[in-house]
Amino acid sequence: MTAILGGSAFACFMATNTDVLVLENHVLLRGELPAATGHRVDEDLARCASD
Repeated sequence: MTAILGGSAFACFMATNTDVLVLENHVLLRGELPAATGHRVDEDLARCASD
């Protein structure tokens, strides 16, 4: 598995159906985040696919 930098990891997390994102000592749970508005899913998914 390829390590993804923080900003890219968050973009992939928001663009996919991943439930939990862990970055060092931070844990983000999808159910506790506000809904994303105006998110460019296609662009983020394209970046995730190349990793």
